[in-house]
Parts: sequence; structure tokens; C-alpha cells
Amino acid sequence: MDSDDVRLPHLETFSKAAELSSFTAAAKALGLTQAAVSQRIQALEKSLDKSLFDRRGGRVLLTEAGQKLYVYVQQIIDLHRQARKEITGHEPPVTGELVIAASSIPGEHLLPALLSSFGQHYPHIRVRAAVSDSMAVMTQVERGEVSVGLVGRKADNPNLEFRFLASDRMVLVAPTGHALSRKKKITVDQLAAHALIVREAGSGLRHCFEKSLERAGRSFTELRIALELGSNEAIKKAMQRGIGVAVLSMLAVHKELKSGSLHAVEVKDIHCDRAMFVVQDRRRVPSLPAVCSWPSSPATPSPVHKHGLWPCLQVSPNLSHAPEPTALPCGGEVAAIRRDTAMKSLLFVAWVVALLPLVSGRADEPPKHPKEVEDHGLMVRRSEVMKNDHVADLGVARYWAVEKSKDVWSLLVEVNGTIPLHFHPDGVHRMYILEGKLKCTVGKETMEMGPGDYMLIPKGVRHKFEKVGEGKVYFVTVDTPPINPANNVWLEPAPKKSDKK
Repeated sequence: MDSDDVRLPHLETFSKAAELSSFTAAAKALGLTQAAVSQRIQALEKSLDKSLFDRRGGRVLLTEAGQKLYVYVQQIIDLHRQARKEITGHEPPVTGELVIAASSIPGEHLLPALLSSFGQHYPHIRVRAAVSDSMAVMTQVERGEVSVGLVGRKADNPNLEFRFLASDRMVLVAPTGHALSRKKKITVDQLAAHALIVREAGSGLRHCFEKSLERAGRSFTELRIALELGSNEAIKKAMQRGIGVAVLSMLAVHKELKSGSLHAVEVKDIHCDRAMFVVQDRRRVPSLPAVCSWPSSPATPSPVHKHGLWPCLQVSPNLSHAPEPTALPCGGEVAAIRRDTAMKSLLFVAWVVALLPLVSGRADEPPKHPKEVEDHGLMVRRSEVMKNDHVADLGVARYWAVEKSKDVWSLLVEVNGTIPLHFHPDGVHRMYILEGKLKCTVGKETMEMGPGDYMLIPKGVRHKFEKVGEGKVYFVTVDTPPINPANNVWLEPAPKKSDKK
């Protein structure tokens, strides 16, 4: 077939087969026979003299040439769609099907609220979601049975790509009246004396628990397992019936802990703050673009890209009904992608990012560790520090306070000349150079230091700093106990100074 005979329908057919990893599914979606789909793909491959698909056991995956072509095909189809929109002035609603599989915790405790809100705003997108364990979800993703999975663990599988979704914590819980419900902390040996209900093998929670035991030098086989169940709700009901205690996700038991029907017990040396992930098969479509923007429509929440959440949800859209293209937030190389292929994915991911903090109550940060302290740190910009009065001015150097307490002083220092030989009788001097270069003499050693270099000057040791080159030099000191520049002991003529009180 001559290359001029390859028309838009051939490209649309190629795109659909790439997205669905199946000629049969592409034929069904486009209302064609499988033979027609195969003929169009063969025509493309003949015109390009390249194989575009690897045929593997009923599934088709893009070759390297196919992946390159896919990017250009999306641009062609986008231009065709934009032309139709400009001429007709009509933009139909986003339609199609989104297929998701999720493990129990994200599926039961995050997905329902997310899908509810998503469905209210995009009623023409049909969502199919199933809940199972993490291993089953990853298998479905790899087989191409679902477009995307939400799971509670990673797997060492080169075909799968994982992106952080949210945090969760594993906790030992005991029902009211159980002997452990009155304990705050126990050992693994004490836990082994009681009947334990656990999730089934293959679940992310079970995997996390077993790994945490291994890290503590213990084994899952040491425990007295009374029951294995595939549902968190079933485990809670089993506890209510007095079968034993259980290790569950904090997300699964937060209501019961709040009401007092269950009690959390810390197990010494056993900690598992686990992550949940979005998983996709990296072989099935090209990487999405890295340049991030989002439509300004107030109905569309802007995706906050805090945790590297990958907009990997692929869909089966209606080819004749899709809005205009946009840039997509993700990682990878910059490339074009069809809006109708990724739009439903992006819309759903935007909803995940925007609503997850409301659903989980902890998506923006990992859950609190038992030994963690509630307090505030110090974050300050150099420009803000320099707006304050300096604590000392030596002419060749000016000093601003970053942090001052009875135990530590941290100073920002600006050097525009040579600080003569001196020492500090007060304490240890630690310096970190931010900008510029200094010729530094400490004791009997001299070295040129630059941005990122660090020095430790013991109490009473002589030192000298000479600016190298043009411009000013900035460094930060951390001194314990506090060192006041006004107390410097000068071994060479002291620079003119004017202390600020």
C-alpha cells in the first residue's frame, strides 16, 4: 500500500490498539471487525517499513518505533479535533470508561469519596472499580485488565511503575475487655501469647507486618495466628466475637479507636509506616509530558504535585467526543499526548490530589510516630534575615542573627574584605559557605574554600579569612555555646567595628 493511502482512520485505529493493548478490544471500541483493525495496522507497518506492535499471547504492546509514532499520532488527531471544534464551535462533554483496581485500604477508605466527587462533576465518564489485594491488583495491571491500580506495597517488577499516593500506618488493636486493651506497650513475646487475626498473604498490610518483624529480628511464624481473612471489616467483626487481636491499617480502624471500641497497642521495635501507590504498566503507553499546566476552569481542581503522583490513568474514550489538548502534570520527557486519551485520567488524578487530604486526613504528611514530638522548626530566607539590623559590623564583615538562644547562636555573615587573624574564647565555630570564595587559615593550615564547603574551628584556635575575587562572600555559622563577634580576640590589628545592641 502506498503511504498516501494511510489516512486518519488508520492512525485512530493504531492509537486505540495501543491504548487498549488489544486488536480485539480496539475493534469493539471502534465498531470494526478485528480483521479491519489488523489490515489498518498492517498498512501502517508496511508504509513505515517498521513493526509497531509486539504480539504476545493475545495482547499487543508498542515497539520502540510504535512508541515514537504514538506521540506524533496524538498531535495529528489533536489538530483534527481542534479544527472540528473551531469550525463547529461545539465542545462535547468528556466521555468514556475509566477502569481501576484497588487494594483494600485505598479501595475501601479513599476511593469511594474520590469517585463520588469525580462522578458528580464528570457524569459522562463511566468508572469501573474492583477491590482485591495488592498482588492481585498488580497482576491485573500487568495483564492489561485494568488501566491503573492503587496498591499498598511495591513489587520488584520491571514492567510496573509506582508513584506515591498517600501514607498509612499499621497498628495492633485489641477490643474492649481484652487483656491487651489495658496495655500501652508490649513486646513481640507478649504478643505471641495471644491469638492474632491477620490479613491474607498477598495483601500490602500483611507484607508490611512481616517485613517489620524481620527488621526486628523476629519471624511471623513465632506468632499464634488464629485466623487469616481477606477483609478488614471481617477482621473487626472477628475481634468483636472474641477471636483475638489484629494488626490493621490506621485508616481502617480510626473510627473504632475514636469511639473506644478498639484500643491501639504499641509493639516494641515493630513499626510500619507504609506508603500506598498508583501503579501502571510502563510498557503500554509512552511517558506523559513533564511540562505542567492545568485548565483554569473553576470546576477543575489544580493538581498539587507534592508526592510525585503520576497521572497514569489510561482510559477508553469516545474518539469523536473529547475537549481540546492541554499540557499534563507528570514526570518523564516532554511529549505530546492526546487529550481524549489522558483527560479522564488527569481529571481523576486531580480529584485524588485535591480531595485525598479530606478523605484520609493525613495524605499531605506521614502519620505521627509514637516517639515523635509536636513542635515547630525554623525556616527562614536569607533575604528576610538581612532585612533585620545586624548584630555586629566589623567594616570588612557584617553579622546578622539567624537564631539566638542560650545554647546556640547561628549567624549569617557577609564578607567584603579580609577578617584579620583572631580566635573565639567562647565556643566551637562551625561555618558553611553559601556564596563566593574565601582563603581560609585555621591554625597552621590554609585552604581556598567555596560554596558548599564546611569548616569546624575549635574553641581558642586562631583563624583568618580573605575574600577571593570580586563580589561578596556569604557564610552561615552555628556556634555552641554561643559566640558573640564582639568578644573576638584579635591577633592582628582589629578592623573598625560598630556593635549593634
